[in-house]
Amino acid sequence: MKLGHSSPVRENVTDSWNWRDVGLKRHLETEGEGLHHVKEILPDEQIPKVIADFAARGMPIIQTGWIDGDVHYYFDSKETLGYIYELGNGGPISPATKSYP
Repeated sequence: MKLGHSSPVRENVTDSWNWRDVGLKRHLETEGEGLHHVKEILPDEQIPKVIADFAARGMPIIQTGWIDGDVHYYFDSKETLGYIYELGNGGPISPATKSYP
């Protein structure tokens, strides 16, 4: 469930009904409520350098994907940063076809 958006930061709240993301489900089950990830939005041309920098520091990509024009990468940064770092391009996402409630 999206809580808010103030570019370049997007805040989301996930309730137990949203089990489509197994990583978020696992986080809620093992750690309870709290910060799961923070997303930084950068232009496409800057993303490969950040991916290489994180890999060089021992934080490889653990999940990637896209929704419409928005690409995202989750890094194995929990031990180092205390949360999962997400990198993306902030590309356009079509309006939802369904909403809750």
